[in-house]
Parts: sequence; C-alpha cells; structure tokens
Amino acid sequence: MLQRIGKTGFELVRLNAGGAIAGWIQLKWKNSSKASKNKYRVAYNGSHHITTQFTTLAHELAHMFLGHLGDNKGWRVRERGQPHAICELEAEMAAYLLATRKEVKPRSESYLSSFKGNISDIDLYAVMRAANSIEPVMGISAHELWTKKGHGNDPVAPRIRIAAAHNAHQIKNGEYQGNN
Repeated sequence: MLQRIGKTGFELVRLNAGGAIAGWIQLKWKNSSKASKNKYRVAYNGSHHITTQFTTLAHELAHMFLGHLGDNKGWRVRERGQPHAICELEAEMAAYLLATRKEVKPRSESYLSSFKGNISDIDLYAVMRAANSIEPVMGISAHELWTKKGHGNDPVAPRIRIAAAHNAHQIKNGEYQGNN
C-alpha cells in the first residue's frame, strides 16, 4: 500500500512520534498545468498500529480529495472552503468508509460522535466521491472487494443468471434451480 501511494505522486513521511500525532498532509508543489497533478507530502506515525496507520493515511488523503487543500486540476478536485471542524469530520468519515470496506476496524466512532457542529454542513456526496478516489491510490480494488465478499469474479454474472432464471421460471423458494 505504501509503495502504491508513493507511485501516485504523494511523498510519504514516516514519523516516530509516539502517541503525539497521527499524521498530516501538506501541499509540496502546485502544478499550474490543467492536466498535471499537484504534489503532496503525507506523514503517518510509524509507531502506531498498522490499522491506525491505514486509517490515518486514508484520513490525510481524504483532505486532498475533499478539496480541503485547494484545487487540484489533475485529480479533478475543486477547493471547498470549509471550517476546520467540518474538514476533519469529512476526512474522518471518508477514512471510516475506506477502513470498514477493507475490513479494518478503525477507532473513528468516538471521533465522529464527538462532533458538535451542524451535520447538514457535511457534503456526503463529496465524502463518498473522495473515498472512491482514494481506493485506487491506496491500491484497493473494487474488484478485490467484490470477489472477497464471495460474489465470484464477475459482478454482473449473478444478476444475469437470476434474470434469466426468473424469465425461465427456474427460481423456487428464492433459489436458482439451474437448467432443469
């Protein structure tokens, strides 16, 4: 995962900060070209447990994909001027989604439940879009998640079989009966 993040234009910095800090992200270089991506430096605490490192990296990457660090035309991200508390909540929501999809148990619940602001200020669409954009950066494939859940290699095939079975009246008690 760390190599994959590094290959996508993010410079990783491994901190050994004990329990003091989890991580951070900062703009390293802003590209003026429309097609090129800005460069970022992302830090994570190497002394934290691997699941915390995963969630921290997802959280920090979410800040960029949510537009909290400004425009990034290469990634098609627009700046979204939000108060700091909203930025932190949105980034943690995206990190929580990524961690739970990857079956990593994040410690996000207490962080998310302590939010005192107006929940209607959260852009859920932006959070979902950011989480979706972070998955390939972290080397998480939707196909991997699909097959891991026991759906087989082809996400469309089960629906086609069910539709065909329904049309041929081959479903009994909710089960596909095959070619009877």
